[in-house]
Amino acid sequence: MKKIHHRSKDLIEKRKRPILNVASIPEELKSHRQWVFWKLEMRKEKPAKIPYQVNGRRADSTTPRTWAMYEDVVQFVWNNPHVYNGIGYVFAKDDGYTGVDMDKCIDKDGQISKVAQEMICILDSYTEKSQSGEGLHIIVKGKKPWKLNRKGKFEMYDQDRYFCFTGDHLEGTPTVIREN
Repeated sequence: MKKIHHRSKDLIEKRKRPILNVASIPEELKSHRQWVFWKLEMRKEKPAKIPYQVNGRRADSTTPRTWAMYEDVVQFVWNNPHVYNGIGYVFAKDDGYTGVDMDKCIDKDGQISKVAQEMICILDSYTEKSQSGEGLHIIVKGKKPWKLNRKGKFEMYDQDRYFCFTGDHLEGTPTVIREN
């Protein structure tokens, strides 16, 4: 037990640096009051990205009053770089966006898996590397084609969930969010 706990703490230390390239995040998302910031914390012996509000209290991906404007969230994280680890966008029922999460699809040499490459080509929309550097997020306009949030190696959300944003845009993919 202690060994796992120790490795998890090391992972938290490794990921503490905020990765945020604000210039790459699509402008259309910045206009929505659906932003939170997050902090890496231990939850059940594993690191978890916990969302927070500008007032310092925990945020909730199902409670709009706990979300804020993009500018406020970014400013707060820049002013508190050793307290909070990054920002996140909350997908809401009527915002028209869906996020696709692909974990562990980039190897240590930076090569993207064949399945992830196929998904990138099919969705043809804004894609960025995740906080870990080993995964990808693709944001599209549209709703999930099925009710489940997970299908195979992919997770897909169009409400009641937030994605951590890095702005670490994947070169060669669109810089805008496209319908799909």
